Amino acid sequence: MATNPVANLLAKQSRSKLKAMLAGLDATEESIKAQRMMILEALEQKAAAGPQASVGRGHTGTSDTLRQIMRESGGRILMPKQIIRIARERGVTSSDPAIRVALRRLEHPEGFIEHGPGGTGWRLASAHPEPENSRPAEHRRYSSRTGDPDLGAQSEERSIEPPDPAQDS
Repeated sequence: MATNPVANLLAKQSRSKLKAMLAGLDATEESIKAQRMMILEALEQKAAAGPQASVGRGHTGTSDTLRQIMRESGGRILMPKQIIRIARERGVTSSDPAIRVALRRLEHPEGFIEHGPGGTGWRLASAHPEPENSRPAEHRRYSSRTGDPDLGAQSEERSIEPPDPAQDS
């Protein structure tokens, strides 16, 4: 007799029972081999599709579509259901809650849209009457000490020392 306790238990089984158990293991082994082949085939298809296919969902374009809808609204107040309906007509496949989240993100932190009077609906924020990329950007430097524009660009100072507390009294 074998010293292994599992082998001892198996040795107590009948021949027909052991043959049935072996046939079951063979079937399981074949099933696992078939599953392995299917998984390998799927991996090959992913590799052939390119590296982006395995990276995840990525950018869906929902926010871009929502920005375009709001630009085209002409400053009108649109209710979320209207915006969602228009977005669906334009091919957005995100869920309704995901679209509502995207609208909130267009408000905070972007400030692209704002709530209408009384907090209902959405409209293009007054600061965004036209697309962001068409507005000229101002680049001015301000002095860290006085707040005057352009003084920081002309200043020869390289180091800013902390103020002397003895001079404040």
